[in-house]
Amino acid sequence: MATIAAVGLSVLALQGIGTSDSIPYYAPIFLDDASRTYLAPSCMDEWQNRRGPLAIARRSTLREAYALGFRPDIACVETGAFSEDGRSALGLILVRLNLLPPLKHWWNQPYRTQEGIVTPPEN
Repeated sequence: MATIAAVGLSVLALQGIGTSDSIPYYAPIFLDDASRTYLAPSCMDEWQNRRGPLAIARRSTLREAYALGFRPDIACVETGAFSEDGRSALGLILVRLNLLPPLKHWWNQPYRTQEGIVTPPEN
């Protein structure tokens, strides 16, 4: 009986531990060369309003932003665009056991460029 109670308490504890998923290196982002910052696609409207109609940002990846030494746009960081809630600790174990699918995030969705559709790598 004590073993069952211990397992039950462990499951409850693991369910209560949350995680956060940050954007990976391949995430599609926009670079603002003038301010040397990068933005998530969801931040572009606010950025355009703030910077003006002549501001230019180019599509890139987080890998390139890091390589160039760019920093995240502070207003975009404050929206939470660079991370999303992840699974609980128990959920992560269930994903590892293939009992639950991995979470879908905006950065794992295909997106269109001038060269065609880009499909992010499998995790």
